[in-house]
Amino acid sequence: MNDTIEQLPPGLLHLTVAQMLKWIVVIVLIVSAMVWFKKYVWPFIKRTTEFLEDWNGEPERPGQPARLGLMQRIANIEYEFQPNSGASFSDKVNKIVITQASHIEQIEALQKDVNKIKRHLNIDDTDPLETIKEIGDGTLN
Repeated sequence: MNDTIEQLPPGLLHLTVAQMLKWIVVIVLIVSAMVWFKKYVWPFIKRTTEFLEDWNGEPERPGQPARLGLMQRIANIEYEFQPNSGASFSDKVNKIVITQASHIEQIEALQKDVNKIKRHLNIDDTDPLETIKEIGDGTLN
């Protein structure tokens, strides 16, 4: 037993039980603070860091392409809504609208032609299925 006491550092030989308990409490508090920091503070710091990386973007790294920052991505989206040589989203939507308007005009012209044919054949619009049956049977005048 005496050999074990001689192996302790000289400062520990003169500690009282109260001083040892104080050191144990301090060590427990430090470990508890580290655990609390890891559990509650570190996730907040990590999310904040990720947000700032998204905001500012990241430069190209080996094996990873560069990531644009938020403002550059918004500028790219705004660019898509400005008419240009036909490659933007806005130009494509305008082309669809023009094509749709052309199709509507064609449908209206066809509807006028169908109405002219109906008037010429004296077809009543009461029941289109009956009219088709009459045309097929040959009973339509």
